[in-house]
Amino acid sequence: MSRYNWVTAYSPISARQSRFEEPEGHWLEQQQRHEWAMKQIDAGMGLSELAAITAETWGCSRRNARDVVSAAHKDWLDAAYRSEEIDQRELLFQ
Repeated sequence: MSRYNWVTAYSPISARQSRFEEPEGHWLEQQQRHEWAMKQIDAGMGLSELAAITAETWGCSRRNARDVVSAAHKDWLDAAYRSEEIDQRELLFQ
């Protein structure tokens, strides 16, 4: 076993960081992206335009931006169609 592996294997968990670990605040940033995308959808922005702006604004790849927009759109639709305050027929004819 090389010295690097020995040091990595026996050092305290806080002292070593796996290359597969998420950086601190990663989940918080994903939640912020998601909420921001939902607000943009609610404001009437188109989905392809939102994907491009999400990638530019948040500094992520276009593929990740599409995933964020897709999840936000799904949650936005769920919130809209399950709400008692919104008449679903009005949504269909917009």
